[in-house]
Amino acid sequence: MGRPVQEKLAQGAARLIEHDIRAEKRRAGEVLGGSDEIARRYGLARETLLGAVRLLEDQGIARMRRGPGGGLMVLEESHATLTRFLAEYFLIRGITSVQRKEAEHAVALLSQAAGTGPSDSEDYSSGYSYALLTRGLDYKSPAAEPNGVSKISRVLRPFVDALEILEQWEDPPRPSALNEGSLAILVARLLADEVRRLRERGEERLGSEAELTERIGVSRQVLRQAVQMLETRGVLICRRGRSRGVEIRLEHARDAIERITQHYTRLDVGAAEFRPILSLIGRLNRHVMGMRTEPGDFTGLRRMIAEQDWTDANGHVRRIHMEWRMIDNPVLSLIEQSLAAYRACKAGKVAMDNAYDVDRLKAWSEEYLESLAVGDLAAADQVYCAIHGYADRVLGRY
Repeated sequence: MGRPVQEKLAQGAARLIEHDIRAEKRRAGEVLGGSDEIARRYGLARETLLGAVRLLEDQGIARMRRGPGGGLMVLEESHATLTRFLAEYFLIRGITSVQRKEAEHAVALLSQAAGTGPSDSEDYSSGYSYALLTRGLDYKSPAAEPNGVSKISRVLRPFVDALEILEQWEDPPRPSALNEGSLAILVARLLADEVRRLRERGEERLGSEAELTERIGVSRQVLRQAVQMLETRGVLICRRGRSRGVEIRLEHARDAIERITQHYTRLDVGAAEFRPILSLIGRLNRHVMGMRTEPGDFTGLRRMIAEQDWTDANGHVRRIHMEWRMIDNPVLSLIEQSLAAYRACKAGKVAMDNAYDVDRLKAWSEEYLESLAVGDLAAADQVYCAIHGYADRVLGRY
């Protein structure tokens, strides 16, 4: 079996073990079993298991404890662990100083709006709508000042703390998980730096495996180990075949979304706390998209809406992912995506059982998109609020 195939199997095994840990609600300190037992349970060869365990240890999910009573032990993910993970995730994804500052202003605006309880029926002459439409991410609220807000929502706290860590790392960047150790970790840091530079230039392809080994001056084995680290974090994707190679992954890593939603689940965040922020971040992100995107760039979204099967959730997901790429801020898109995923988990089968008006949703989506395309942000915001309010009625209390 070739090494690339074995690496893919190790990644898949790590994801499966992590999924089972979360699905079975395993507690920190609980031992899942020894090496032989884990290998039998998941049908893994020794090398594949070792690779999976390395990935789980690297992500702070589980580690192999030696000695009597040892085995694969679940690790506790504290708030500090999640915050550190998010800071490293954003840094390795190539977040820029401009994007970080945008996110800080956005979280400040969200904090103030969530604290004052804005409604979807605002008259656009005051409050959140006024700040959003007149100043956007340049808005400076009291939340941006020290002690300006007495309490940051638990929903936003991990992102607030991660942004503070990013500011400390900015010169020079020092993600702890890629800070020291093997040659592969050093190469992973070099690749992460290159990801940041490519994102700033709007490029996506790092190069082929052969090009990267020659450019960095390491063996293919070391390069593959480094790429695997960043693949596991959802930063890179390695495409096999001629003229392909290593590329930046545009979508957020499933692991990042799951870790945040699991954090909300452990805190038992209720609808009254997360739903207003989900609505607010959606409105803010569409404002950013309307300000940032040229009219001609809406062509793809128009075509997708026209061709979309509105009974198929995957079509909706693809359109939202395209919008998040146009927003071009990893923090803002991850906040919205994580909250949407958490809401879907809370709603469960309700979303599938409740009927909704397909024609109404399509008409609203077309009206909303055309308002954004011509720069009428107030009209677009009102239509977005109508869509969000309709989704609230369909999903009930979630």
